[in-house]
Amino acid sequence: MKVKQIDFDTLKDYWIEVDHFKDPNKRIVEVIRYLGPHTTPYSGPKRTAYGMYTPDRELIGATQLVQWNESHVRYRTLNIREEYRGVGLGWQLLRKAWIDFKGLDSTDNLFGWIRHTHYDWAEAHGFTVIDDCWIDGHIGMERKMNDLRQT
Repeated sequence: MKVKQIDFDTLKDYWIEVDHFKDPNKRIVEVIRYLGPHTTPYSGPKRTAYGMYTPDRELIGATQLVQWNESHVRYRTLNIREEYRGVGLGWQLLRKAWIDFKGLDSTDNLFGWIRHTHYDWAEAHGFTVIDDCWIDGHIGMERKMNDLRQT
């Protein structure tokens, strides 16, 4: 599978097509500043969207990385099409996106506003809880990314 940068409109169209948010009336914006108790200080942070493609050029996964603060990059809506799930493609997409966005030797942390249905996946991939309570079915988690050479 190939991972490459995509524009925000492609990312947004993908989210709508796969019904990622489960809300047809959801207003989708490029920058989110508040997630529960977490606030980014940036109104226009560095951000890049990434897509994962099959050899036949079908878009089967997408995410967006956003500089959240001085020490964290947020991954947003990591989504792999259902028929391709369960074989590690989500982590592969996120890892390749991180390397493109920050580099292999970065010591920054990856921040996720994790939906309860994805908690086990996040924990299995080295994320740890940074909040003390769930808000609207989500919790803040982080992963130190300085060990990517070993994953």
